[in-house]
Amino acid sequence: MKIFVTGFPGCGKTTLILSLINDLKERKKIAGVVTTEIREKNRRRGFLIKDIASNKEEILASTNGKGPKIGKYHVNIEGINKMVKETEKSIEKAEILIIDEIGKMEFFSDAFKEMISKIIDSEKNVVATLHRNYIKIYKDKGTIMWLEKNKVEDTKKKILELIL
Repeated sequence: MKIFVTGFPGCGKTTLILSLINDLKERKKIAGVVTTEIREKNRRRGFLIKDIASNKEEILASTNGKGPKIGKYHVNIEGINKMVKETEKSIEKAEILIIDEIGKMEFFSDAFKEMISKIIDSEKNVVATLHRNYIKIYKDKGTIMWLEKNKVEDTKKKILELIL
């Protein structure tokens, strides 16, 4: 089963993923990546990309980095590539793969694109957050769920029912 969660910015996609990881980690072997914000003085300064299995992390994008620019953020392709190599170590043993997020920043990395293709083509259960601009690309590859800000718990319950 492939589940893609999408929605508007701030609707709770990463909150949902972190809650799913917390619920699943005692029951199933999980692997993948999570993207979290870097905040300084209550302002978002960038994003981290973290391997779920090893807890290793790299800067995904930041306001003061180098690399291709999206909005005010510079994408750290080298950092993404390092996390892809780290994540690939644990994919085979995992029962459920979690990807937060399939989006424009991540897709600056060819290694990330290749990893996503392999994961989508695999027989494993996958839960991924998906930037809304990519819905058309992934709609035929699994179930798309639109997340509303006040529906994180309901959506999590539905996902758990589908993958467990």
